[in-house]
Amino acid sequence: METRHDNMSLSNHSSLLSRRIVWTGYAACAWALLFALEHAYWAFGGTWLLASGSTQELQRQFAENPASYIISWAVDVMVFAALALFPLALIWRGKRISQSRMQILTLVYAYVSLFFFVLTGVIRHDSMLIIFSLAVSVLSIPIAFMRPRNQNIPSWLVIFATWIFGIGMILYGLSYFIVAFLNIHAGHFWTYIAAGGLNWTIEGILFIMVAWLANCSGRDAQTRDGEPASIVVQRREGRDNPGESKTNDGL
Repeated sequence: METRHDNMSLSNHSSLLSRRIVWTGYAACAWALLFALEHAYWAFGGTWLLASGSTQELQRQFAENPASYIISWAVDVMVFAALALFPLALIWRGKRISQSRMQILTLVYAYVSLFFFVLTGVIRHDSMLIIFSLAVSVLSIPIAFMRPRNQNIPSWLVIFATWIFGIGMILYGLSYFIVAFLNIHAGHFWTYIAAGGLNWTIEGILFIMVAWLANCSGRDAQTRDGEPASIVVQRREGRDNPGESKTNDGL
Protein backbone atom coordinates (compact mmCIF):
# COMPACT_ATOMS: atom_id res chain seq x y z
CA MET A 1 0.00 0.00 0.00
CA GLU A 2 2.81 2.39 0.87
CA THR A 3 4.51 1.71 -2.45
CA ARG A 4 1.31 2.36 -4.39
CA HIS A 5 0.80 5.58 -2.43
CA ASP A 6 4.35 6.66 -3.33
CA ASN A 7 3.67 5.84 -6.96
CA MET A 8 0.48 7.89 -7.00
CA SER A 9 2.15 10.82 -5.22
CA LEU A 10 5.01 10.74 -7.69
CA SER A 11 2.60 10.63 -10.62
CA ASN A 12 0.47 13.52 -9.29
CA HIS A 13 3.54 15.64 -8.55
CA SER A 14 4.98 15.00 -12.02
CA SER A 15 1.64 15.83 -13.67
CA LEU A 16 1.33 19.13 -11.77
CA LEU A 17 4.93 20.05 -12.56
CA SER A 18 4.39 19.18 -16.23
CA ARG A 19 1.33 21.44 -16.49
CA ARG A 20 3.17 24.32 -14.83
CA ILE A 21 6.21 24.12 -17.07
CA VAL A 22 4.07 23.83 -20.23
CA TRP A 23 1.99 26.94 -19.54
CA THR A 24 5.00 28.93 -18.32
CA GLY A 25 6.93 27.91 -21.41
CA TYR A 26 4.10 28.95 -23.71
CA ALA A 27 3.84 32.31 -21.92
CA ALA A 28 7.61 32.94 -22.23
CA CYS A 29 7.54 31.96 -25.91
CA ALA A 30 4.53 34.20 -26.63
CA TRP A 31 6.12 37.16 -24.84
CA ALA A 32 9.36 36.77 -26.83
CA LEU A 33 7.35 36.61 -30.06
CA LEU A 34 5.62 39.82 -28.93
CA PHE A 35 9.10 41.37 -28.74
CA ALA A 36 9.77 40.29 -32.30
CA LEU A 37 6.44 41.72 -33.51
CA GLU A 38 7.08 44.99 -31.67
CA HIS A 39 10.44 45.40 -33.42
CA ALA A 40 8.92 44.56 -36.79
CA TYR A 41 6.22 47.17 -36.12
CA TRP A 42 8.81 49.82 -35.23
CA ALA A 43 10.93 48.89 -38.25
CA PHE A 44 7.99 49.62 -40.55
CA GLY A 45 7.48 53.06 -39.04
CA GLY A 46 5.25 52.33 -36.03
CA THR A 47 5.46 54.91 -33.27
CA TRP A 48 3.46 53.40 -30.40
CA LEU A 49 5.61 52.97 -27.25
CA LEU A 50 8.47 54.83 -28.90
CA ALA A 51 9.78 58.17 -27.67
CA SER A 52 9.52 61.01 -30.17
CA GLY A 53 13.30 61.32 -30.35
CA SER A 54 13.64 57.62 -31.20
CA THR A 55 11.11 57.94 -34.03
CA GLN A 56 13.03 60.81 -35.60
CA GLU A 57 16.31 58.92 -35.23
CA LEU A 58 14.89 55.85 -37.02
CA GLN A 59 13.61 58.02 -39.86
CA ARG A 60 17.06 59.59 -40.20
CA GLN A 61 18.76 56.15 -40.28
CA PHE A 62 16.43 54.90 -43.00
CA ALA A 63 16.96 58.04 -45.09
CA GLU A 64 20.75 57.79 -44.83
CA ASN A 65 21.18 54.07 -45.51
CA PRO A 66 18.01 52.05 -46.28
CA ALA A 67 19.89 48.76 -46.82
CA SER A 68 21.67 48.94 -43.46
CA TYR A 69 18.41 49.90 -41.76
CA ILE A 70 16.50 46.95 -43.21
CA ILE A 71 19.26 44.40 -42.46
CA SER A 72 19.70 45.65 -38.88
CA TRP A 73 16.01 45.49 -38.06
CA ALA A 74 15.59 42.13 -39.80
CA VAL A 75 18.37 40.70 -37.62
CA ASP A 76 16.77 42.18 -34.49
CA VAL A 77 13.47 40.47 -35.32
CA MET A 78 15.34 37.24 -36.10
CA VAL A 79 17.13 37.31 -32.73
CA PHE A 80 13.92 37.84 -30.77
CA ALA A 81 12.30 35.00 -32.69
CA ALA A 82 15.29 32.84 -31.73
CA LEU A 83 14.75 33.75 -28.07
CA ALA A 84 11.17 32.50 -28.31
CA LEU A 85 12.43 29.05 -29.29
CA PHE A 86 14.37 28.44 -26.05
CA PRO A 87 11.42 28.13 -23.64
CA LEU A 88 9.49 26.30 -26.38
CA ALA A 89 12.32 23.76 -26.72
CA LEU A 90 12.14 23.08 -22.97
CA ILE A 91 8.45 22.15 -23.09
CA TRP A 92 8.35 20.59 -26.57
CA ARG A 93 6.25 17.42 -26.78
CA GLY A 94 5.93 17.07 -30.56
CA LYS A 95 5.42 13.67 -32.16
CA ARG A 96 7.09 14.18 -35.54
CA ILE A 97 9.98 16.20 -34.13
CA SER A 98 11.42 14.94 -30.84
CA GLN A 99 12.33 17.32 -28.02
CA SER A 100 16.03 16.55 -28.47
CA ARG A 101 15.85 17.41 -32.17
CA MET A 102 13.88 20.58 -31.38
CA GLN A 103 16.60 21.65 -28.96
CA ILE A 104 19.27 21.04 -31.61
CA LEU A 105 17.29 23.10 -34.14
CA THR A 106 16.95 25.88 -31.56
CA LEU A 107 20.71 25.98 -31.00
CA VAL A 108 21.42 25.94 -34.74
CA TYR A 109 19.02 28.84 -35.29
CA ALA A 110 20.58 30.72 -32.37
CA TYR A 111 24.10 30.32 -33.81
CA VAL A 112 22.87 31.47 -37.22
CA SER A 113 21.35 34.52 -35.50
CA LEU A 114 24.69 35.23 -33.83
CA PHE A 115 26.38 35.09 -37.24
CA PHE A 116 23.96 37.72 -38.54
CA PHE A 117 24.56 39.71 -35.35
CA VAL A 118 28.24 39.83 -36.31
CA LEU A 119 27.23 40.90 -39.81
CA THR A 120 25.08 43.67 -38.34
CA GLY A 121 28.01 44.78 -36.20
CA VAL A 122 30.18 45.03 -39.29
CA ILE A 123 27.53 47.07 -41.11
CA ARG A 124 27.03 49.40 -38.13
CA HIS A 125 30.78 49.54 -37.39
CA ASP A 126 29.86 48.35 -33.89
CA SER A 127 32.89 46.49 -32.51
CA MET A 128 31.15 45.72 -29.19
CA LEU A 129 28.36 43.86 -30.96
CA ILE A 130 30.91 41.82 -32.92
CA ILE A 131 32.92 40.97 -29.79
CA PHE A 132 29.77 40.05 -27.85
CA SER A 133 28.51 37.69 -30.57
CA LEU A 134 31.88 35.97 -30.98
CA ALA A 135 32.34 35.68 -27.20
CA VAL A 136 28.95 33.98 -26.78
CA SER A 137 29.77 31.52 -29.54
CA VAL A 138 33.18 30.65 -28.09
CA LEU A 139 32.06 30.43 -24.44
CA SER A 140 29.31 27.97 -25.31
CA ILE A 141 31.97 25.33 -26.09
CA PRO A 142 33.41 24.93 -22.55
CA ILE A 143 29.92 25.39 -21.06
CA ALA A 144 28.70 22.44 -23.12
CA PHE A 145 31.23 20.16 -21.40
CA MET A 146 30.24 21.37 -17.92
CA ARG A 147 26.86 19.66 -18.25
CA PRO A 148 25.39 17.42 -15.53
CA ARG A 149 25.71 13.67 -16.13
CA ASN A 150 21.98 13.17 -16.62
CA GLN A 151 21.66 15.74 -19.44
CA ASN A 152 22.78 15.72 -23.03
CA ILE A 153 24.60 18.71 -24.51
CA PRO A 154 21.65 20.29 -26.42
CA SER A 155 19.35 20.08 -23.40
CA TRP A 156 21.98 21.53 -21.08
CA LEU A 157 22.83 24.42 -23.43
CA VAL A 158 19.16 25.31 -23.89
CA ILE A 159 18.50 25.32 -20.12
CA PHE A 160 21.71 27.24 -19.37
CA ALA A 161 20.97 29.82 -22.07
CA THR A 162 17.40 30.24 -20.82
CA TRP A 163 18.73 30.98 -17.32
CA ILE A 164 21.24 33.52 -18.68
CA PHE A 165 18.68 35.20 -20.95
CA GLY A 166 16.24 35.47 -18.04
CA ILE A 167 18.78 37.05 -15.69
CA GLY A 168 20.00 39.41 -18.42
CA MET A 169 16.46 40.50 -19.31
CA ILE A 170 15.60 41.27 -15.67
CA LEU A 171 18.76 43.34 -15.21
CA TYR A 172 18.11 45.16 -18.49
CA GLY A 173 14.50 45.82 -17.48
CA LEU A 174 15.58 47.15 -14.08
CA SER A 175 17.98 49.54 -15.81
CA TYR A 176 15.00 51.00 -17.69
CA PHE A 177 13.15 51.50 -14.40
CA ILE A 178 16.17 53.26 -12.88
CA VAL A 179 16.57 55.60 -15.87
CA ALA A 180 12.83 56.30 -15.91
CA PHE A 181 12.66 57.22 -12.22
CA LEU A 182 15.79 59.35 -12.49
CA ASN A 183 13.97 61.31 -15.21
CA ILE A 184 10.45 61.07 -13.79
CA HIS A 185 9.31 64.34 -15.34
CA ALA A 186 10.65 63.55 -18.81
CA GLY A 187 8.26 62.95 -21.69
CA HIS A 188 9.50 59.41 -22.25
CA PHE A 189 8.88 58.28 -18.64
CA TRP A 190 5.94 55.96 -19.40
CA THR A 191 7.60 54.72 -22.56
CA TYR A 192 10.61 53.58 -20.53
CA ILE A 193 8.34 51.99 -17.92
CA ALA A 194 6.10 50.10 -20.37
CA ALA A 195 8.24 49.34 -23.45
CA GLY A 196 11.46 48.92 -21.49
CA GLY A 197 11.06 48.08 -17.82
CA LEU A 198 7.89 45.99 -17.76
CA ASN A 199 8.52 44.34 -21.12
CA TRP A 200 12.01 43.08 -20.32
CA THR A 201 11.43 42.32 -16.64
CA ILE A 202 8.31 40.22 -17.19
CA GLU A 203 9.98 38.30 -20.00
CA GLY A 204 13.03 37.68 -17.82
CA ILE A 205 10.89 36.36 -14.99
CA LEU A 206 9.08 33.99 -17.36
CA PHE A 207 12.39 32.69 -18.75
CA ILE A 208 13.77 32.05 -15.26
CA MET A 209 10.55 30.32 -14.21
CA VAL A 210 10.55 27.93 -17.18
CA ALA A 211 14.27 27.17 -16.70
CA TRP A 212 13.74 26.49 -12.99
CA LEU A 213 10.69 24.29 -13.65
CA ALA A 214 12.65 22.41 -16.32
CA ASN A 215 15.41 21.75 -13.79
CA CYS A 216 12.84 20.58 -11.23
CA SER A 217 11.26 18.33 -13.82
CA GLY A 218 14.65 16.84 -14.67
CA ARG A 219 15.45 16.16 -11.02
CA ASP A 220 11.99 14.68 -10.50
CA ALA A 221 12.57 12.21 -13.33
CA GLN A 222 15.99 11.13 -12.07
CA THR A 223 17.21 9.51 -8.85
CA ARG A 224 20.54 10.32 -7.29
CA ASP A 225 22.31 7.57 -9.19
CA GLY A 226 20.77 8.66 -12.50
CA GLU A 227 17.96 6.09 -12.82
CA PRO A 228 14.46 7.17 -13.84
CA ALA A 229 12.15 7.37 -10.84
CA SER A 230 9.57 5.13 -12.50
CA ILE A 231 12.09 2.26 -12.58
CA VAL A 232 12.80 2.70 -8.88
CA VAL A 233 9.07 2.55 -8.10
CA GLN A 234 8.71 -0.65 -10.16
CA ARG A 235 11.66 -2.20 -8.32
CA ARG A 236 10.08 -1.32 -4.98
CA GLU A 237 6.81 -2.94 -6.03
CA GLY A 238 8.63 -6.10 -7.09
CA ARG A 239 10.53 -6.21 -3.80
CA ASP A 240 7.49 -5.55 -1.62
CA ASN A 241 5.17 -7.92 -3.55
CA PRO A 242 7.37 -10.75 -4.86
CA GLY A 243 4.43 -13.14 -5.28
CA GLU A 244 2.49 -10.68 -7.38
CA SER A 245 5.53 -9.98 -9.49
CA LYS A 246 6.10 -13.67 -10.22
CA THR A 247 2.42 -14.13 -11.11
CA ASN A 248 2.61 -11.25 -13.57
CA ASP A 249 5.79 -12.67 -15.09
CA GLY A 250 4.10 -16.05 -15.52
CA LEU A 251 1.13 -14.46 -17.28
